[in-house]
Amino acid sequence: MNFKIYLKEGFTEHIVMSSNRRLERLQKNIDSKEKDWNLLLTKCQELSSACLIEVDPATKFKLEVQIKETEEELEKLELQIDQLERQLNDLERASSGNLEQSNNFEQLHGALLKLGYEEQHRPFRKILKDHALGSFLIQGSSSEYGQRWLLNRLAISITDIIDAKKVKIDLAQVSSRTDVPALWRKLAGQVKLSGDSSYDDVAARVCEWWKTQNVLIIFNNVHATVEENLQDLFHDFWLVIFNKAQELNLQQGNFKLLMFLVDYKGEVRTWNLNFARQYNASWQSSIPMELPKILPFSTDKLMTWIEQQSEVLPAHLSDDVEETVQSLLALARSGIPEPTFREICNLCGCSWDDQEEIWQQL
Repeated sequence: MNFKIYLKEGFTEHIVMSSNRRLERLQKNIDSKEKDWNLLLTKCQELSSACLIEVDPATKFKLEVQIKETEEELEKLELQIDQLERQLNDLERASSGNLEQSNNFEQLHGALLKLGYEEQHRPFRKILKDHALGSFLIQGSSSEYGQRWLLNRLAISITDIIDAKKVKIDLAQVSSRTDVPALWRKLAGQVKLSGDSSYDDVAARVCEWWKTQNVLIIFNNVHATVEENLQDLFHDFWLVIFNKAQELNLQQGNFKLLMFLVDYKGEVRTWNLNFARQYNASWQSSIPMELPKILPFSTDKLMTWIEQQSEVLPAHLSDDVEETVQSLLALARSGIPEPTFREICNLCGCSWDDQEEIWQQL
C-alpha cells in the first residue's frame, strides 16, 4: 500500500522523544510524591508514639488532631501516586507501539490534508505557479474554521516549513494593535535588525533571505488591529518588497516569498483595503489576494473524502459512509473544520490535541 508522506523522517523521532520526556516527567513526579509520602509516614509514626506516652489530655488531643490530619494527607498522596502510576503504565504501553502508531498518524495527517479547502488552495496554486512572490488573506468566521490548518497546508505544499525562514507577528498584542512604531520594531527584531531600522532596511533584509531560501511572513490575528495599520503594512512594507523584487529580478529565482494575513473573525474583507478576489493574468504580486472565506465541510465533501481515503482510514468509517458523515456533522456542529478534524481523529484512535502542534508548525 503506497501513501504520500507529508511529514518528514523526524516525525517519528519527535513522537518517541515526546513520549520519553513525558515518561521521565511522570516518573520524577511519582518519585517526588513518594518522598513526601515517606516523610509524612515518619511524621505520623512519631506523632503516634508521642500520643501513646502523653498523659496531658489537652496535649494528647492536639496530637490526635495532628495524627488525623497527617493520615488524611497520606491518603490524598496515595491517591495521587496511584493515579500517576496508572498514567505511567498507560503511557509505557502506548510507547511500546509508538513506531506503528506514528506511521498511522502520519498516514492520517496525509489523508486530512486532502479534506476540503480546494476553494482556497486552487487560486494559491495558480498564483505560485506563475509568481515567486505573493500575499494572501486567510479568513473564517471563527478560529474553529481551521485558518491555522490552511496556513500550514498552503506552506507545506511549496516548502519544508522547518527549513524556511519564518517571520511571525501577532497583531492581537496590544502594542502591535495600537502602536505602529511598536509593530515595526517587532518586525525589525524578527529579521534580526535593530528597532530603529527603516522600512527599507527591513524589506532589504527579507529580500536578502529570499535569494537563498523560502521566506514565510505571517501576521496572525489581523482582525485585531485597525484598518490603517494594515494599509501602512501594505504600503510601507509589502510594496517596498515588491519594488525591490522588481529591481533585483528576484521573482525569477527558485525560492518563494509569501506573506499570510490570518483573520480569525472574517472581518478584514469588509475593510476598505485593496484586495484582489480573483486571479488573472493582470494580477500583480503587490496586491494581496483574498482567498475565499472558509466554510463548513458539506455532506458530499465528507462522503467523497471518506470513500477516497478508505485505504487509510479505519474500516468502520467506510462500512456505512452516510451514517459516519451524519455522526460527524452532528458532533462537529454541522461540519465546522476544526471540530470535524477532532472527531475524525477520535474515530481513528488519535488525539487531535496531542497532534495539533506537531501537524501545525506555523
